[in-house]
Amino acid sequence: MRLMEIAPEQLSSLARAVEIMTAATKVAGQEGAATPSRRMPPSEIAAVLFIGRNDGARLNNLAEHLRVGPTTASSIVDRLVKAALVVRQRPEVDRRSLSLSLTEAGQALRRQSEEEQEAWCRLMLQALEPSERPGFVAAMSKIASRLLV
Repeated sequence: MRLMEIAPEQLSSLARAVEIMTAATKVAGQEGAATPSRRMPPSEIAAVLFIGRNDGARLNNLAEHLRVGPTTASSIVDRLVKAALVVRQRPEVDRRSLSLSLTEAGQALRRQSEEEQEAWCRLMLQALEPSERPGFVAAMSKIASRLLV
């Protein structure tokens, strides 16, 4: 990909917008501090969401998704197991591997986290005119896909 020149005013405007959005999420997080997802590191929330969407996933699948090493993924899972959010199971098919599943509490946290994400997305989309929304969603999707490279 060829890097194109970025206008300083665009960079400045985007940086300010990201700063405001980050501050807004932190304020909302303080207001909702009683909820478990507000007290957990983003990596643990991301793990719960991934395991919830991929029941029976293996540790290496989680590590790849989180873009961390197996040891880091294992530490994250250890904390989630200790918090009674995730269980490790040995599948009958391959007794050497472990699969990951959410407990009932983990499922509840997954649903709550998805609802919180949806609420933030709704706020962002409501700030735009209906005609602007498809372009915004497309641009955000493009940015996200390029960040994962």
